[in-house]
Amino acid sequence: MYMYNMYKVIDLNKIIGFEWDKGNIDKSYHKHGITPNEAEERTFWQTHDSTEYVGYSHVDNWKFPNLKLTSKPITIRLPQALIDRVKIRAHQMDVPYQSLIKQLIFDGVAK
Repeated sequence: MYMYNMYKVIDLNKIIGFEWDKGNIDKSYHKHGITPNEAEERTFWQTHDSTEYVGYSHVDNWKFPNLKLTSKPITIRLPQALIDRVKIRAHQMDVPYQSLIKQLIFDGVAK
């Protein structure tokens, strides 16, 4: 018996609404922090095209100057020879050496 036979695939296009009982409302909110309205809205937008409801032809550009950086600075000690090799490779690739280091770390962790 295969595991995928135990689960029924739900076609989201056939969902027309929710019937919340007290247990489900509390469980969803306490477990996931999602209100019933948010759950209904998420399901709605998964099955509908927003261009039918929103006029994107006259949207204003927004700026968010007070957002925090998504990266955190760290200090790491590396041999000078290794740093020099990374800087040479970064120069050859025409990228900043710190960006190359981030990419090398990301690739190494992804393996």
